[in-house]
Amino acid sequence: MVYEAHELAAIVPMANKYEQEALRLDIEKHGQTDPISLYRNKIIDGRCRQKACNDLGIEPTIENLQHNLTLEELSAFAFSKNTRRNLNTTQKAIKAYKQMVSTKQSATVISKLCAVTRANLNHVEYISKHRQELIDPLFNGEKINFINKKTGRTDSSNSLYPIRKSIEVEIKQTTEGEVPSVGRVDVAKGFKIIESAFSIIPDSISFSVLRHMTEKVISAMETNHMEGHSNDK
Repeated sequence: MVYEAHELAAIVPMANKYEQEALRLDIEKHGQTDPISLYRNKIIDGRCRQKACNDLGIEPTIENLQHNLTLEELSAFAFSKNTRRNLNTTQKAIKAYKQMVSTKQSATVISKLCAVTRANLNHVEYISKHRQELIDPLFNGEKINFINKKTGRTDSSNSLYPIRKSIEVEIKQTTEGEVPSVGRVDVAKGFKIIESAFSIIPDSISFSVLRHMTEKVISAMETNHMEGHSNDK
């Protein structure tokens, strides 16, 4: 039987492929030593163990938690079961933010409970609001490509602060229209700019900025075309 994961199970990331393979081999050799913890038939702790058991074709060992636990008690249980995970600062902050959202506890309480700074909680909240698609990769330990505000070059990092600053710059560019100007005599140059932009790693520039640049070029081409017809008359 495959059990569905409880929403609180998501406060910790899944194992990467190397960790998952190591877990599978360990269970294959030594058996499943830690049971999968269920709350009302949903996994609170043990998603990776379930996957390993399924891959091995064996029935996992489970334990059922009391059905009358509060959300805070469940959250504390899930957190305590996974403090052994070697998470980096970003993963800890995202884990804390997920716990804050799930339990509706205040940022002050969560920052103390999870030993993360309020600043990092704020960074996660900002990234989640403006670039939600980056949260899962960061939570899984991946690095994100972004434009360095100081150098203007593409960097790669899993640190929250530089990623947030890059998003802030991107939003400012989109809001204020701070894109490379494309005049009537620079249409060819505009196409080169767009072609170059599309060759950049996707995470380094937003679709909205590219779209705005494209609209500028099309507008310039249309203006050029109309002026050309006017001069022919």
